[in-house]
Order: sequence, then structure tokens, then C-alpha cells
Amino acid sequence: MSVKLIHRLMKTIKELDKNNSSRLQKYLKIHHDMKEFGMYIDQTERNYLIEAYLNVGELDKARKIFDEINELKAPLGKRICPYCPAFNMMIQAYGKLTLTFEDNLNEVTFLYSLMHEKHVMPNILTKNILSGIFQTCLNHGAIPWFNELMDKELVDSGLTKEVIAILLKNQKLDEALQIFKKMRTINLIPNIYTYNALIHALGKQERVDEALNVIRDMELQQLERDTVSYNVLIKIYSLLKNYEKMHQLVDDMLKIGIAPDVRTFGQLINVYAKLGKVNSALALLHKMVKLGIRPDRHIYTSLIELFANVNDNDSMEKVFHNMITDGIRPQEIAYYMLTAGYCNADNVYKAFRICRIMLEAGIEPTVRIYNALISLFAERGDSSSAYLLFNEMRTYGLTPDVYTYNSLIHANVKSGDLRKAEDTLMHMEFAGIEPQTTTYNILLHAYVERKDMDRAREIYNEMLESLIHPDNYTFCCLIDGFRAEGDLETAISLFNHMEHNYSLNPDAHIYTVLIHGHLQKGDFVSAKKFYETMVLRGIKPTYVTFAVLIDGHARHGDLEFARKLVSKLVSQPSLALGDQETQEDFFQEKATIPAQVFTPLMDAYSKQGNVDAARAIFEEMIKLNIPRNEHAYTILMDAYRRVHNHEAVWQIWNSLRKDTLSETLSLSEWFESHVSRSIPKDSLRPSPSETLMETMETIKTPSLKPFSTSLLTTFNVPYSSTTIAKLPCHAVSIMIDALTVEKRFDIIQQEWDQLVKERFEFDSHNWNHYVQSLITFGKIKDACHIIDKYLISGWYQQMEIWRRFDRLRSPQDVREQKRLLSLIDKFPHQKTLLMLAEAFEEMKEKNWLVARQTQSAASLLLDEMEGEFPDVMLAAKEMARSVKWQRKRDESKYTNKGYW
Repeated sequence: MSVKLIHRLMKTIKELDKNNSSRLQKYLKIHHDMKEFGMYIDQTERNYLIEAYLNVGELDKARKIFDEINELKAPLGKRICPYCPAFNMMIQAYGKLTLTFEDNLNEVTFLYSLMHEKHVMPNILTKNILSGIFQTCLNHGAIPWFNELMDKELVDSGLTKEVIAILLKNQKLDEALQIFKKMRTINLIPNIYTYNALIHALGKQERVDEALNVIRDMELQQLERDTVSYNVLIKIYSLLKNYEKMHQLVDDMLKIGIAPDVRTFGQLINVYAKLGKVNSALALLHKMVKLGIRPDRHIYTSLIELFANVNDNDSMEKVFHNMITDGIRPQEIAYYMLTAGYCNADNVYKAFRICRIMLEAGIEPTVRIYNALISLFAERGDSSSAYLLFNEMRTYGLTPDVYTYNSLIHANVKSGDLRKAEDTLMHMEFAGIEPQTTTYNILLHAYVERKDMDRAREIYNEMLESLIHPDNYTFCCLIDGFRAEGDLETAISLFNHMEHNYSLNPDAHIYTVLIHGHLQKGDFVSAKKFYETMVLRGIKPTYVTFAVLIDGHARHGDLEFARKLVSKLVSQPSLALGDQETQEDFFQEKATIPAQVFTPLMDAYSKQGNVDAARAIFEEMIKLNIPRNEHAYTILMDAYRRVHNHEAVWQIWNSLRKDTLSETLSLSEWFESHVSRSIPKDSLRPSPSETLMETMETIKTPSLKPFSTSLLTTFNVPYSSTTIAKLPCHAVSIMIDALTVEKRFDIIQQEWDQLVKERFEFDSHNWNHYVQSLITFGKIKDACHIIDKYLISGWYQQMEIWRRFDRLRSPQDVREQKRLLSLIDKFPHQKTLLMLAEAFEEMKEKNWLVARQTQSAASLLLDEMEGEFPDVMLAAKEMARSVKWQRKRDESKYTNKGYW
């Protein structure tokens, strides 16, 4: 029998006989017969025998055959080396053993080294076996073993790539980096997939500097990039906030014909969403759709976040609708973004409705859902509702986090209960949750607002004792607090302290506060020095900085310089970055100068009676498309009132009412014009009768039973889903004054009734000006009724405070009196009470109505009001008596000094 026939026989046995023991016996019989007939047994026959021994677990006998191959000589006497299959089988066999990892890995190293000594080229199977051994022994010495192979230069870039991939898959990034660096020292070139994987892993852990080093090495190799490569690079540059580079990478892809995928666009849109860049996000979405790429769940969620950030709830709901009609099931993050959007818009009704829908869709609420709702009530100062939600989330097994407690503290601060706010901080610490710098900043800001700088100091010291480092906001609060008290020396001392003791770099906000303080004192030289220092340090001023500079110069009469600043900023809006430093050129969205930059100068012109100049600034704002600003309207109304042009006041009031009642749909229109997709057009937008709630019917599942009694499902209030912009209270008072002079009480009453219908929150000035108009038009009883119902309680609070501080003994007493008086919401003004007292005197002296036989109707009315509104009558008389006494005192004072 020839050797070829023997090979064919052994192959047939391997294919047909699946019994390992039987197959081994047949191979041994063939080997025995070949020896008997004196035939030469080459590697092929021996490899079959090695495999058979390994299949029955007899490694030692297989190794003996392998060693025989090593000693095997060809018929001419030349020593030969084993074929690659023999090495592969033996290496794999030792790699599978798990009893003694170290010894087995040593055997693998020996065999793999021998393979190279014999100049046997490893094949793809060899590399797969070695990477499989590395995976098996990963936690049992595989990394030192592979380093040894690298030291002996026994590995190539392909095997190293597989090892790095295994390490990354098993969350061993540091070890993967070490292998990568060693790979580069022995001049092995990674392929693009290795670079992609490493950069991606580093990006996930936000290890940006290390990622940049890998990127630089990749660029040196000039490897051909793919879509994944660009995606991981975009991720890194997004972490660096290098948005221009991100945009450039997308352009590069398109130029060289590499197609971006949904992830490419998703990363960019996510960046735009967090920065509130609507036009840029929608333009990119339009480009993506033109390329035939459909938005995925992440893009839809980013768009929801985008419109939530800019308070465009209509567009936010349309995105959500499109998401559903595209067959994409929202996850919890999408519901959270919707909830946060409604909370930002102060829409309690829809915030709770979306939570109810989320539960009906079978998604449990998370801590951040509750946090969003708690923060909504916190912003409203509704601490009771905030605590109801807080207790509920704990009932359902959700653990409050630092943001939950921060919101509760904020709720107490907004409601004015600082004691409870501090108690909440204490409970937070008892719960094992470490307060953050933000936690203390909330309390610090509250005491600064109250002008209680002593307690603010104590909070700051407690913060340091708790080993919590202050940040820029901490110092900004303190510096602003001392600035408000006129203590610039302490403010500047804190400014130096933050730099030298905490290595904090003051930002534009802190410089703006100090500039403001010096301008308030009329110290233009020091204000200029701080401004110049700020610019020299490369800190770009914000629009607030310019507003402060313009306001400061305008208040001190330097209107010409203030006007120059406005003109300069209008011509070069890039001089200021606004409140967030962004690369406006990259976004191609021109920064809108806020109205607050213009209004201080308008106000200064108004108070001078220079209506034309104030009007010119107002028209310039319109020309520049500055968003409508109610304060600007109010200033213009005041300017015309000062020159007694009451008709103009009325016309501006009507314009203001029209603007605050109208809805701005520009963002929604942008959305409609850009989202013209190749998918079925009927699903792009809901029909007029289709609502968000109807849309959600398509994804409803049985609600979660544990949450069936949750506040999230049972909460229901008759809040309107549409909101009307709030009119300035000052504008209301100006309108009433102007119409009172024009004797148009019917219109005053009509406007007042409409505002009441809209639930407008009148301030003390509004009530007083309305009462004054009633007195002017002879509606004395109506005036007394309003004072008695809305204002008289504030009068008695004032009286109590005045009695308490009858003899002020210190500056602290003066500050405390002012603070307490500022807390009184509504009270009758001195002018109101004096007008009422004068009306009472006139009613006594004149017969206002048809006289009766013995007593005038006016006298009867006085008696009636005396019985119905005794407190109001008393307050008016007391005020008149006090003013008369003060006048006599002043007359006596001037007479004694020789003025008369």
C-alpha cells in the first residue's frame, strides 16, 4: 500500500469514525503495520495520532509523538521540523488545561518559541488559539505571559490587536494601554480597528488627554480611516468642546466619500441639544435626512432635549410624536427630557401627564424623574408638594440623591423658610449623602439675598469645615453680597483670597460684580482697571458686563459714553460671549444681544425726558430683531408719561398687551421646514385633532401595579396648558396714571377687570395706583373696600415694625428694619392715604349728592364707611395728622434758623 493510500485511509477513518477511542486504536494499528513493513512514517501520519491522543485526553503520549517529530529525519538523513498543525494542536492542548495555569503557559511559551526557532510560520489558526488561551487565562497570568511573548518578539500586530480587544471587552483599559504602548516600542503597527477601539474606550471614561495621544499616533501612521474612526474622533472632540473640529471631521468624511452614519450625526445633534443651538441642530438633521439616514432613538431624544432647553414645548411634542410614528419606543430618558421640559416651562399639568403616560407604557419612574418634579415645585416655592413627592419616592424604594436634597433645600429657601432649609441639610448628612458645593451655595445665596452677611460668613465657614471646596459661584455670591453693602474692601479681599488660597481663576461674572460695585460709587477709574485686567487675562466680557458698564455710566450722567458702548457692541457683537462661552462662528447662529444691554440707556434718557433718544434705542432693538422685552416697553411708556403724552402711553400699552398675548412659533416653524423626510409624509406631523395624549395610545401597556396609587398618576389640576407672558407691574401702574390724568376711568376699569380675569398678580403699587384712580373719580367707597381687603394688613405690619425700631441705635437696626419692611407684600402708600383723607374732608365740606333736609348724602356715606371700614378711616386720619405735624415741625425748624 502506498503512502498516499494510507493518508486517504486515515482521513476516511477521521471522517467516518466519530468514536475517539475506536479511532485511536485504528490509527495505532496502521502505525504498527507501517513499522512492520518498514515503511517511512512521516508527519502526516503522526499528526493524526497526536490528534487522536489529545481527543482521549492523553496529553503525555501526544507530546511524546510530537517530540518524535522533532527528532524525525528525512530519508536522506536531514532533520526536519514539525508542521504547523502539530504545533497548533499541542499549543491548544496546553492552553486548555486549567489545573496549573503558570506551568501550562510556560509550555505554550516554549512551544511557540520553538515554532519560531524552527521557522514554522504561525497561521491564522495559531493566532486564534493564542488569543483563546489569553481569554481563558486572563485572570490567571495571561497578561505577564503575553508581555513575555512581546519581549521575545514572538507576536505580530494581528495577535496583539486581538489581545487588546479582549482586554477592552473585559474593561481592562489600563492593561490594554500598556500592551498598546509596548506594541509601539517594538515597532508593531496597530490597524485602524485597534486605534478605534482604544480611542472609544478612552472617550467613554473621558480620559481625553490619553485619547489625544493615541489619535496623534494614529495620524502619524496615515492609516485609512473608516466611519467608525471618524465617530470616535468626533466623540473625543465633543468632550474637549472643540465643536469646530467636530464639524470639520464631518466635512472631511463627505469630501473623501466616507458616508457618515446615524451615530455621526447623533453625536453632533446631541452637542447642539445641550447648548440649545436650534438652527444648527435642525440644519444638520435636514442634511442627515437628505442622505437617507433616518433618526434613531438617541437623535429623537436629543431633539426632545434641545426643545426642552429652549422652552419650545410645541416642537418638543412634535418630535415625540414623530418618534412614535417612526415605530421607535421611547425609553425612560426621553420621558425624563419631556418632564424636564415641562418643568422648565412651569407646566405642572403636562409634567404630571407625561409621567402618567410613562407609567402606562410600563416604564418605572427613576430618581431623576422625581428630581425634575421636585425641582419644579422648589422653583415655585411650594415646599409642601416637594416633600410629598420626596416621601413618595422613598415609599417606592427609590433612594434620594444629592440633587433631590438640593431641590428640597431650594424649595425651603424659595418659600422663605431658611431654618427648615438648614434642617434639610442636616437630614441629608444623616442619610449618608455628602453635600456638594452647590448645596452650600444655595444657602449662601439665600442669606446674601437677605443681606444677612453675618450668616453668609458662617455658612462659608461651615462649608470649609466640612472640607468642601468653594467654587467661583461661592465667591461670586460673597463678593456680590459685600458689594451690595458697599463694602468693596472686603469684596476685593475675597477676590484676592480665591486666587491665592484656592487657585481659582475669577471668571467674567466676578469681574462684572466688582466693576458694578465701583461704578455704583462713581469710581470709574477702578472700574476701568478691573475691566482692563479682565481683558488682559483673556476673559471675554459677557453681555451682562456691557450692561453693567452702560448702566453705570448712564446713571452717572455720562450718556454719551454709554451710547458709544451700545453702538460698539451692536457693530461687533463678538466682543461679548453672553453667559456661556461658545464658538458662535462654528454654529453659524448669530448671537442675539439681550435687551438688558439697551434698557439702562433707554431708562436714563427717559428720566431726562429725552423721549426721542429713548425711542431711537427702542427702534434700534426692533431693527436688530432683539427679542421683545416688556421692560423696554415700560421704559418707553414712562418716557411719554413724563412729557405728558398720555395717548402715546396708551398706544404702547396696547402694543405691549398684544406682544405678551401672542405666541412665537418661529422654532416650531423651523422644525416643520427642516424635517421633510423621505419616510411617509403622513407621519411627519399630527393631524389638527390629534394630541400628544392620543399619540401615546399606540404604545400603552398595562400600567405598573406598584405605582397605581402614585401621585404621578393621581395628580390632577385644572392648569391651562397655554401660558401668557407676564406683564410688568410697573407698566400697569403707568397705564393707570396716564388714563387717570386723561379722566378715562371706564378704560382703566376695563383693563383692570381683564387683568383680574387673567389672574394677573398685582403688586402693591398697582393696587395703590388703582385706588388713587378710584378716589380721583369719586368712587370713595370702592377705594376703601380695596384698601380694607388687600392693603390694610400691610399697614399694621408696618406700624408694628416702626414701633419695634422706634429709636434706631445702630446701622444693624436700620438694615434689619429695611429688610423687614421689604418683606411686606402689599400696603397702602402715603399718597393713597392722604388722597383718601382729603376726600373725606371734601365730603364734609361739600354736598356731593342731592342734599336731604338736615344732612347731606355725602355725610351719610361718611357715616356708612366709618362703620364698614373703621381701620381704613383711622389709617387715613393718622397719616393726615402725621403729615400736618411734620409740616409744622419743618416750618418751626426753618423759622428758627432765620429762613423766614
